[in-house]
Amino acid sequence: MTPLPELERAAGFGQWWHDPLTGHSLLSPVAAEYMEMPSDSADSLYACFGHVVEDDIPELIRLWTGAQTERPLDIRVIGLARGMRWLRVTPLPPDPARPRWRRGLEPAVGWYRLCHDRPHFLRQGAADYR
Repeated sequence: MTPLPELERAAGFGQWWHDPLTGHSLLSPVAAEYMEMPSDSADSLYACFGHVVEDDIPELIRLWTGAQTERPLDIRVIGLARGMRWLRVTPLPPDPARPRWRRGLEPAVGWYRLCHDRPHFLRQGAADYR
């Protein structure tokens, strides 16, 4: 049987869970790698979002902690070794085993987003790029 991290890596996504009551977050090994986290758990959102572009953090915090939404959010993560890349943070419905926990997926958006948005970026300039 293939271990879960290998299946996630092959599928191109990671998973996350957040307990709004305690502020504790858990990330699968692949999600932690995507977010450039040194471990797969954190006691604060700021530990999870240390490599997220500052402009993307308020919306990301709302998605992880606010009312359940079904709208995914594209964020930018900057790592020392890999540079900037896009992630799409997608919330999932509550897990019946942990109803108060928020959870979701983090598929890598990467080159699709870059190629899709590049014409807009070149026309509009960096000030409008989001």
